[in-house]
Parts: sequence; C-alpha cells; structure tokens
Amino acid sequence: AEPLLVAEAFALPLRSAAGRDPSAGEGGGERLLSSVARLDTLVTVVDASAFFRYIQSGEATLQDLYGVDKVAPTDNRKLAELLACQVEVADVVVVNKVDLVPATTVHAIVEVVRRTNPEARVLETSFGRVPVEALLCTGKNPLGRWSAHPKWMEDVRQGWMLKAIQKGVLPETLEYGVGSFVYARERLFHGPRLHSFLQRLHRREHPADKVIRSKGFVYVAGCADVAAEW
Repeated sequence: AEPLLVAEAFALPLRSAAGRDPSAGEGGGERLLSSVARLDTLVTVVDASAFFRYIQSGEATLQDLYGVDKVAPTDNRKLAELLACQVEVADVVVVNKVDLVPATTVHAIVEVVRRTNPEARVLETSFGRVPVEALLCTGKNPLGRWSAHPKWMEDVRQGWMLKAIQKGVLPETLEYGVGSFVYARERLFHGPRLHSFLQRLHRREHPADKVIRSKGFVYVAGCADVAAEW
C-alpha cells in the first residue's frame, strides 16, 4: 500500500474513505474517518536483501513481480517509484533481513533511506523484531505533517478540477499556469549540461526562470555509483 493514500483516507468522509470516490471531496462537512480512528504512525518495512534490486528495477511493475493473476490489470505502478514513495512518506522505516546481507549493504540502504526521508526514524532488524513502542503511540501525527505533500489528495483534486472545468471555473493551476511534475529516468545526466541548467535555475534565467521550487537525486555520467542531490 502507498502510505500517502493511507493517510489521505483519514481526511475523507467515512462513506468515501474505503472506496476513495474523488467526487466526494475532502471533508465536505461530513464525518471523517479521523473522527473514529487515529492515524498514529506510517511505517514502511524494507527488505534489505531486495532493496537495491527493486529500487534499480527501472520500468518493472508490480505485475512483473507478482504476476498478472495477482495484480489488477489497471495497476501499472513501477516497483522503483512505489518503493521510493513508501520510504519518502514513512514516519518509521524498518530495514528488515539485515542478517542476509553484508554490513556495507545495510549501511548503504540506511544512507539512501535517510537521504530520501531525513525525518524518518530508521530501525535495523532481522525477522521483523521491532519494539512495539517504536511503532505505536509515537506522536508522529503523519496526517498533519503530510497534508502539505505535493501529491496530497491528488485524485480528489483531479476530480474537483474536472467538475470545476465543466462548470466553467478554472482552478489556479490552469488560470495561473502553476503545476508540478516528477522526472524519473534511468539515463544518466550529462554533468556539464546539468551544471549549466542548475546555474540558470539559481540565477532564474531561461529556461529555468519559471521554476519556483525543485529538488531531487541525480546520477551523473562518469560517477554513476554516486547519488547527488539538491
């Protein structure tokens, strides 16, 4: 499951939280799931023996991993993107099966997790042995923290946007041309070209003059074993 979708369910009306009906909207004056249940902590368990295989799987999907008979035909989510999302949004990341890999691999996994999500607590373990107090009643309050995530209520907003356009009302994203996107490719960046673009981004020069905010990890040709970030 995607942790962000789990968190979103607590901000939806009870009658739409299970089915995630975009037309139901967010809140809307109805009783919310959070009124009868509390979202305490978002936990992601990482398989140390398969982490890098999955994160470097490129275009591989859940259907490739589990088979078409066990995954919905419309589910085309990529393994790498799903794993990255699970790590990025978690309050606690449990790196499990550390007994199956060298200590250097465990260290590398922990470094990737901490760079992806600096605020998460990272636990290393085997056989899923984790103190209960590390997972429950932590006071993390993920609902409040992740409601500012750029993808928060994305499906709800898309449903609202469609209704607004049909009524002749343009949302700010269309009226003012403000939007967001995620670029993810296996192809390595050209170092000098990327450096030139980032300099233009810093000086707010074309073609980066309209970028309000950007962040990410990159791999550059010539040093593909090192992940750079900004």
